[in-house]
Amino acid sequence: MYLWDKIFKKVLQGKNRYGSKIIMRLKQQFTYYYFILADQTTVGAVRVIDKQEYGVTKRISPIFIMPEHRNKGFARKVFRLAEEKHGNHDWELDTILQEKGLCHLYEKMGYCQTGKTEVINEKMTFSILFPSCNGTI
Repeated sequence: MYLWDKIFKKVLQGKNRYGSKIIMRLKQQFTYYYFILADQTTVGAVRVIDKQEYGVTKRISPIFIMPEHRNKGFARKVFRLAEEKHGNHDWELDTILQEKGLCHLYEKMGYCQTGKTEVINEKMTFSILFPSCNGTI
């Protein structure tokens, strides 16, 4: 099970101390939350942070694809749709460094590591920033 899956499961069960913080973030006026559908089935969800101000960074945080639907191109398509809806400039994102699959996905999509990290605990290093190498996602 992926680390993010474990965290998300605990949040849904109310067993994660960050659950209320996540719910608060979802209610922010500059947060856009989308379900990812395939053939009328929810296969994931994504949160886009877009303050709709020129020069202010936009973020995807988080994106979640159900394990049985991963590696089918959904995440890549979501990024393209987010770019169409929210503009193709001023994007950045972060991820859990230990999630090699996510790091690989973002790098394939043109994001570069900046080297900025925040160690959460001995098992999780967070906030590896990936500003787009070419200005678009």
